[in-house]
This record gives sequence, structure tokens and C-alpha cells, in this order.
Amino acid sequence: MEMSSHSMPIAFLTTIYMLLVYAVSALITVGSWIIINKAKEEGWSIMVPLYNLYIINKIAKINLNWSIIAISLIFPYICGILGIIAGIGLTDKTYNDNMIVPLIPDGMAAQIPYIGEMILILSVLTILTISLYYVIWSIVWSLNIARHFGQSTMFAVGIIIFPMIFLPIMAFDKNIQYIDSTQKKIDYTPPTEDITVE
Repeated sequence: MEMSSHSMPIAFLTTIYMLLVYAVSALITVGSWIIINKAKEEGWSIMVPLYNLYIINKIAKINLNWSIIAISLIFPYICGILGIIAGIGLTDKTYNDNMIVPLIPDGMAAQIPYIGEMILILSVLTILTISLYYVIWSIVWSLNIARHFGQSTMFAVGIIIFPMIFLPIMAFDKNIQYIDSTQKKIDYTPPTEDITVE
């Protein structure tokens, strides 16, 4: 099967875009791994879903309740996305007829007027509310993590806007060390001299 001349540039641009997304994701993951190691936690924990929320909140000295709320909002977020799909399916008859598995039977849609629009509006509001929580959590986390690594508020703003730049800076700069709650720097570099006990 041959590709048309119009689809080749789109495929090329999509491939370039996906490679950039993977590169940025890898950069953020490696930077986060090293940052967690600097805080004397296990770096591999960044790769474990849900547990990584607990660890990064622990490093930033954020209350455990933020992690519990963040984890508990995953299911409503997914339901909101499914609600948008169902709402679109109920408002657009051609889309609903082409669905493989209808999310809501046609009989219910016929009995309740504007059910598709109501589901769509409630789902969008749910997703916007949950997204607002994650934005607030991201701001609080960035401010705390910058403070615990001895950085300014402007550095925290940089983490919020450009995490792919500022997290690796924090990770790879040897002068940026984790400061625990007693305001003592934790040395990340291993000792170079042998310690003998007499």
C-alpha cells in the first residue's frame, strides 16, 4: 500500500514530534531520578506510578493529604473523559450510530431530554476542576522543591513552566544540594577518604 504525497510530510512531522516528546520525557525522568537520589531516596521510585507521588511529596515536605487527594482524583478524571465521549455520542446521532459499544442505550437518551448535553457539561466541569487541583499542586510542589534545594521563587516558576530545562539543571548541578528540614545540606557526593574506627 503506497502512501499519498500529502500524508508523507504529516507522517514525518508526527514522527519528529513523537521523538521530541520521548526525548523531553526521558530528560524529565532522568532529572527527577537524580533529584530523588540527591534527597537520599531511591531514584527508581520515580518509575512506579502512585508511589512516585508519595516520594516527591515527601521530598518537597508536602502533607500526605495532597498525595491521597491526587491519587483519589485519577478515577473521576477517567470518568470525566468517558463522560465526554458519552455526551458527544448522545448529542450527535451519527456518532452514536457508529459506536461499536454504545455507552448509554438509546432508550435512555430518548426518555431524558438533553441528557447528552448535561453529561457533556458535567464531564467537562469535572475535568476542569480536577485539572485546577493538579495545577495548584504543581505550583505548591515546585515552590517547595525549589526551596528545599536552596533555589529562588523564580527558579520554581521555571520548574512550573519549563520542567524539561529546570529539573535537569537542578539534577546535574553539583552545587545544588538537598536541604532537609533542619537546614543542613545533605552531601550527595560519596566520601573520598576512608574512615577508620580506632
